[in-house]
Amino acid sequence: MKNEEINQTKIKLTISVLLCAALLGFIGITIAWFRNFQQLNTVSLVQNPSRITLSGANRSELQRISLELTADDTQNGDQVTIRRVFCIESTANFWLEVIRTTNIENMDIRIYPVKSSNSDQKSGTVKGTDGMETFYYTPDATPLAGSYINLADDGITAIQKNGSGTLHNENYDDGDAVQQNAEPLYWCIDEQQAYDLADYSKAEAPTGTGLITYYRYYVLELSWDTSAQETDMVYLLASH
Repeated sequence: MKNEEINQTKIKLTISVLLCAALLGFIGITIAWFRNFQQLNTVSLVQNPSRITLSGANRSELQRISLELTADDTQNGDQVTIRRVFCIESTANFWLEVIRTTNIENMDIRIYPVKSSNSDQKSGTVKGTDGMETFYYTPDATPLAGSYINLADDGITAIQKNGSGTLHNENYDDGDAVQQNAEPLYWCIDEQQAYDLADYSKAEAPTGTGLITYYRYYVLELSWDTSAQETDMVYLLASH
């Protein structure tokens, strides 16, 4: 009788040891999985996303750039020229692009880098306001090189996606014509801008991601003929 009890005890102990071994093995796998997950998570956190913001004079909030003529804009007959200040705050090199519809023919687009701003108005400076103060910006004499990336052979309209100049098979149902002046032209600078270029960029304290943000000022200059009295839409974009 005692031998049976001893054997049963041995069996119970053996089962208990096996269960403990299995449990320890499971815990080991779980710990290894969490450790592996933690390593992967650490690697992903190293890749901080770059940041870019388009703002106005004195880094003020910018919702739109007004194309309405002011006393500081120039007009020669029907030809008008406006100049507007904008700022790019970025943690990486970036592109600048202007998108416009084409009711107004031969609109001239130029973007000038600005080395610095000052509080005194001088010849050639451009006014900018943050809503409270007025600031003056002196653009470089030479604009950034840029060109239209989808201009048709006629030099006026945009190249449409299917190449026929009449339909967008990708975006429209068959038979839906596209008004040619509603097709936007894309004007883009030829080379990326350095976000941390000396004499042009100002640094600020690191962001929450640990990246240092630099900001640079530019002047957007648009010239067009007002004799046609047409309406167009113009968009300014900045991207990495």
